[in-house]
Amino acid sequence: MAVNHDPTRMFESLEALVKERDEMQITTNKLRAENNQLKAERNALELKNRSLQQNLDSTLLDYRVARDKLKTWEQISEIQTAKQVVLMKMIDRLQRGEKEPPVDESGFWLPADGHPMAPVSEASEPSSEHSSGTTSSKETGETKLDPHAVSSMTRKSYCAEL
Repeated sequence: MAVNHDPTRMFESLEALVKERDEMQITTNKLRAENNQLKAERNALELKNRSLQQNLDSTLLDYRVARDKLKTWEQISEIQTAKQVVLMKMIDRLQRGEKEPPVDESGFWLPADGHPMAPVSEASEPSSEHSSGTTSSKETGETKLDPHAVSSMTRKSYCAEL
């Protein structure tokens, strides 16, 4: 604005500018307050999100541990079932008076379905890694079951017999 203009108009212009400035300051203060409120809400949501993420991570870890335990127990159950089936077959054979299980030409036990079960041989050390499913005691003439061979048997190969 130029100095040579009408002073009343200059005063009115200044008043209008001051009024506009005051309105802008009020609007700016409202926007700052709203911005601070939104920041507080965002911080609260971030904190809640971190807490939920930690809970999710903990739950996933618990799930993985439980799943691994379940797999372990399922494997143990399969082994126990296989052992139980083998022991029941052995008890049945002993009750029928059989001393040795039926064996094919390869040295494998022959169950009722005709598929090999476990190797049978004369082993000097039943607990060795290369021992067979049974060992024959030369003094007593009995056949003993090797626990290492039995534990390697699975439920699938013996449940078919039942």
